[in-house]
Amino acid sequence: KTGLAYSDDPDIRWRIAEMALAYDALLPQIAALAADVDARADHGALWFAKLSGLKHRAVVAAKQVVDEAMLVAGGSSYFTRSELSRLYRDVLAGMFHPSDPESAHSTVAAAWLGPVAG
Repeated sequence: KTGLAYSDDPDIRWRIAEMALAYDALLPQIAALAADVDARADHGALWFAKLSGLKHRAVVAAKQVVDEAMLVAGGSSYFTRSELSRLYRDVLAGMFHPSDPESAHSTVAAAWLGPVAG
């Protein structure tokens, strides 16, 4: 502990910045794909890979943000009465909703490399 206010503590500031970087990186991806949906862009066979890839990246980023938030908040965030604890469980559940990481990677690999030979 530095004795500084959290807003002045360099470690806390680094974690907050890390959360912001993860969040900011995702927004343009969501906006671009949403615009493509609205414009009915022709992504052909890549549509599902783009959508499942974005969902996967969103869940990974959300987990990173909530992990950092729990470290900033401290041990009390682990208890069930904490909103962060609920958010953490919700984010983890996102990994198991379609497309799960294995399915997303399989879809993207097939889109970029074609079907598995054999």
